[in-house]
Amino acid sequence: MPNLQPQRWRSTVVFADGRRIDVDEPLPLQTIVADAKRAGATKVELENGTEIFFNENGEQR
Repeated sequence: MPNLQPQRWRSTVVFADGRRIDVDEPLPLQTIVADAKRAGATKVELENGTEIFFNENGEQR
């Protein structure tokens, strides 16, 4: 049985004031989303072009 690993992505975390943090270390999507929510981000951009938006309560939309 192969050892399955979660897919890892590089990402950019975007804040409401326009600040952007590029994360060069490939991380699992769940880690990226959880860290971005805790930091108060409004959007996460993945290296494959996917954008994940958060509302003012930190919930995905």
